[in-house]
Amino acid sequence: AENKCVAPNAADMSVTVSTGLLAPSAESQESQVAGDEPEVAPLIAARPARIAALLAVPLLWGSFTPVLKVLLKNKNHPPALLTNLLSHTIGAFMLSNLWLLQSITQNSCPAAEPKARPRSLRASAELGLYLFFGQLTQLLGLKNTSATTNAILVQASVIVVPLLDRSDGGLRWGTWARVARRLIPSTLALFGVVLLTLGPDASLAASVAEEDWRGIMFSLTSAACYALHTVRLSAYGDVEPTAQAAGQVLFNALLDLCAMPFSAESRQWLGTAGHGPTRHLLMAASWNGVVVVGATTWAMSYAQQAFSASTAALAYAMEPVCAALIAIVALGDVLAPLQMLGGGLVILANIAAARSNS
Repeated sequence: AENKCVAPNAADMSVTVSTGLLAPSAESQESQVAGDEPEVAPLIAARPARIAALLAVPLLWGSFTPVLKVLLKNKNHPPALLTNLLSHTIGAFMLSNLWLLQSITQNSCPAAEPKARPRSLRASAELGLYLFFGQLTQLLGLKNTSATTNAILVQASVIVVPLLDRSDGGLRWGTWARVARRLIPSTLALFGVVLLTLGPDASLAASVAEEDWRGIMFSLTSAACYALHTVRLSAYGDVEPTAQAAGQVLFNALLDLCAMPFSAESRQWLGTAGHGPTRHLLMAASWNGVVVVGATTWAMSYAQQAFSASTAALAYAMEPVCAALIAIVALGDVLAPLQMLGGGLVILANIAAARSNS
């Protein structure tokens, strides 16, 4: 069994070419020799468990919308901030207990060592901050745009990540082969997301033309925050995954709690909600906290120790595909031919990326 509390040894640092993993850059290796903190944590071998964790992320994320549609299907639905606070609190409780259990069953853990503790705390704070503002700006964008436009603009993070990813030394615009290898699959995935999200009768140009520019800017800011989270998560790949995930979610819950005094809508809902809406909120927050927040955050932290941020972003772009499949099974939704084509393009983009990196 793999001991997650022990730093990867030389054998673990080998790169599995067939999975499209990228070797650490010369810059990163030099900084390690000099004793500095590496800008990008070296990738370890992609064992089946890490591949499964990467593929689980879009599947778990994809359950979010269909499940909430079922659990919160009432007129007096709770404000998003209140749902987030309860979800993050439950997720933090689950991950913290998992981390404590892991620490007890193993002799030592990097998060408990003097050198590792500050880096683990810094990773939790920084990554939690990106997630919080990503969710906040997405909600603000949703208030001023349609759900379709918001979803497409937020998924633009799949284009931003390859521009920021420095796992193989970063983009060098003079090397067109490297640019194409990263951006073509990402662009193909985004186009697939557009087709899948728009539906049969919608027009992207018409949708965007009717939107408030503030909503568009908030949605694009959300995409940038999510992209930064994906890129920096790979940079903190040397931090123990469970401790890192627990810290992220706990930091997010604390930020939600700090924002509560400014949410008159949340206070009003708590004062007027009856037994039924409260019970639905607890059910939704429990599912969201354990599955969408807790399990997904851990899976991302665990998987991105073995996969570059660009590869991970492409896999995460499959979330609308998984959401559509779950909605077909659970809610009886039907996809139009163009939506099926869009889902196929997202899957094709992931296959193309894997083949180009192999």
